[in-house]
Amino acid sequence: MNNQHNKVYVDNLAAVTTERDLIDLFSPFGNVAEVNIMVDRVNHKSRGFGFVTMATSEGAQAAIRALHGKEIGMHNLIVSEAWLHEGRTSSPGGAGVHVAGSGQLDQAVTGSGIVNFKDPQLQQCYDRYLVDADDAAGNLRQVRALIATHDLFQMIEGAHSPRVHETMEHLLSAPIRPGLRQWYQRSGAETDSTTVEFREQLSRLAGERLEKVTERRGNPD
Repeated sequence: MNNQHNKVYVDNLAAVTTERDLIDLFSPFGNVAEVNIMVDRVNHKSRGFGFVTMATSEGAQAAIRALHGKEIGMHNLIVSEAWLHEGRTSSPGGAGVHVAGSGQLDQAVTGSGIVNFKDPQLQQCYDRYLVDADDAAGNLRQVRALIATHDLFQMIEGAHSPRVHETMEHLLSAPIRPGLRQWYQRSGAETDSTTVEFREQLSRLAGERLEKVTERRGNPD
């Protein structure tokens, strides 16, 4: 079933907002099929926006009309159909920011030239995440931005989206592959089920183990 018009984009969420809170907020307008708040893979904090999939398009439209601009915890919600915001992202601590051109990026980032998407919305989203990932260095910064871009478009469009596939192609490309290995072998790498599943998928496509493999010494007896 195509639920493009059932999925609602919710922005300007307070950092303490939970998925349970969104279910309670949207339930008066119909059955809630799914709720996801986007979380940074590194610090595990909310990115301030998420998606709510209603059981019907009528429920989604009713929620949009009632909740857009509503003040929740001193935050005025931004609520609209999700597909209208495919090119949007959010800085780690607050409201969504419309992804603009590379003129807003610092020269060091725009000069890297390693990741060039065919799809302009992917490029804009990646560029914004690259700026947000300024606490990482070198290849890790690029990998973190690529994974965040992958997660956002998979959330919006699904795992089989051509844009999701294009992001994975970059993650597995020769210039990025060393950084991808370093990302999964770094100290403190995430071990939640979603991250592990995605790492396993990339490992299968790469034909190699991307995480650290601990050698176990056999018992001589």
